[in-house]
Amino acid sequence: MITVFNWNFLSTQCPKGMNEQNCPVRNFLKEQKALRPTINETVVQSAGSFEECVAAIREIQQKCAECHNK
Repeated sequence: MITVFNWNFLSTQCPKGMNEQNCPVRNFLKEQKALRPTINETVVQSAGSFEECVAAIREIQQKCAECHNK
């Protein structure tokens, strides 16, 4: 049996001046290996262990928060 649970772990209005090219989260997604971007780089699938995916999600949330605080 295969079970897939979808979870929206990030939904935000990006600060002015941010776009697909300079977004730290999108750039991080291109570099890491635990999550694989799928549709329009906004849906990701797990591609690593549970621990690697959790660490990647935490990193994404941290990068997003830092971007908003600039």
